[in-house]
Amino acid sequence: MNGAIDELDIVENLDVEQAANAMRCPTRVETCSCIYKKEQSKTSTAGIKDGYK
Repeated sequence: MNGAIDELDIVENLDVEQAANAMRCPTRVETCSCIYKKEQSKTSTAGIKDGYK
């Protein structure tokens, strides 16, 4: 996708490694995308709203 950044760039730009080490919290970063359709918004965006669990 044009203009998208990968997981490593996200981790670096948000300084996730430093935050995860400071809080001693295992962290996983994954990219995703979504096309928003109002009639399907509750099911199609659940992963984006809730994140990784």
